[in-house]
Amino acid sequence: MIICITGMPGSGKSVAANYLARKGFKIVEMGDTIRERMKKEGIRITNESIREYSLSLRKRFGNDIVAKLTVQKIKGNRKNIAIIGVRSKKEMDYFRKKLGDFYVLALTAPKMVRYKRLKKRGRQDDMITMKAFRYREEKEKKYGIESAIKNADFIISNNSSLNELKKNIDAVLTYIKEKS
Repeated sequence: MIICITGMPGSGKSVAANYLARKGFKIVEMGDTIRERMKKEGIRITNESIREYSLSLRKRFGNDIVAKLTVQKIKGNRKNIAIIGVRSKKEMDYFRKKLGDFYVLALTAPKMVRYKRLKKRGRQDDMITMKAFRYREEKEKKYGIESAIKNADFIISNNSSLNELKKNIDAVLTYIKEKS
């Protein structure tokens, strides 16, 4: 089973991925695919350079380029993989075509909840001002993330507790297993 997780910044993608990892899923971060390529090309990796590089790749090779690069990373292994960071319907369509047994899980949360999470988390790429937060959201929208969320197979509202998020993820996994 391959599950792809999408959502706006601060929606809980990393938390969901960590939970899936504890359940035996191999985690593949689409952002790592970009960073690895930048490193090979000798490009300094910063928040801004990652976003600009991603946009330039998409402009040159199409909106599904990161999905194509990610599929190359996965190769033949298709058992219990969680792909983190799908940002457009084009990417979803490519994954569906190439991976078959593939489901998209979108996490949503109110803007202020997400902003507070990012401030509290303190990761290097997190925004500490509302202006920076808005800027990042606009960048994500340019990728087409709203279409990915809208077209997801499952949408979980992640505005409650961690236990509630885990219960909802378990319910999705159970549904998929029963359906198969």
